[in-house]
Amino acid sequence: MEDLNNPAVEPEVEVAAQKAPGQRPASVDDPKAEKRAEPDTQGQEEPERQETEEEKAEKKKRFSERFGQITAARRQAEAERDQYRQAYEDAVQQINQISRVKTDDLSWEQQQALQTRYLLKEQRAEELAEQVRIRDIAALDSRKAAFEVKLESARNELPGFDDGAWQRTPLSPYAAEVLVDLDNAAHVAHHLMRNQAEAHRIYGLPPHMQGAEIARLAARVTAPSPARKVSKAPPPPAQLSGGASPGQKSAGDMSVSELQAMLRTSGVIR
Repeated sequence: MEDLNNPAVEPEVEVAAQKAPGQRPASVDDPKAEKRAEPDTQGQEEPERQETEEEKAEKKKRFSERFGQITAARRQAEAERDQYRQAYEDAVQQINQISRVKTDDLSWEQQQALQTRYLLKEQRAEELAEQVRIRDIAALDSRKAAFEVKLESARNELPGFDDGAWQRTPLSPYAAEVLVDLDNAAHVAHHLMRNQAEAHRIYGLPPHMQGAEIARLAARVTAPSPARKVSKAPPPPAQLSGGASPGQKSAGDMSVSELQAMLRTSGVIR
């Protein structure tokens, strides 16, 4: 006969009643029981959300505004640098004029005044040279920032772009000066990153030829663009002879500034 007055029987009956058929009951003393009952969601990544056309347009607008601000800052720094450079050259010219003055026929007071003037001009030239250096750095930083904006805005079009590999890609200041002004600068950088042998070959060229090679590479490496309408105009008459116009330099013989001017004329850079 069951002992109905024994309360210790009741918890066993309650636990057994909650037990599913064929399932071992979870022990109240087992802290892992509740954890095992929860679904395992670790390792499951949520699908990446695709940007809408409105978001892409807004992102492109932000990049464009940022690029415009950086370009304006760069042009201001370059204009100030040119002003200080001209003032520096004028100061150097005045120093040279003072140094050519013959002091034999001058009194002691005149010699002292001339010497003081020379020292003041020399000090002013040093100050101007420092200002030129500061503006050069500011202009260079702006050019680098503009390039980074171009690179960031084109990342979706650059499969497999690796920042570490790009940092290891050899690029001289002469080549970089041409590269940062290219409209397709990011795509040229991507090409150099993926073709290290070509990057090293360009790096080993004389400075003026490096810029020319970057310009040729920019003409080959093009960003995806909408298809252009085919012109229905008749083709131009055939040329009787090839080659460059008389007196025109080849790209390899141009300086960096001449090469940039040619690229702006041809529409490769702005």
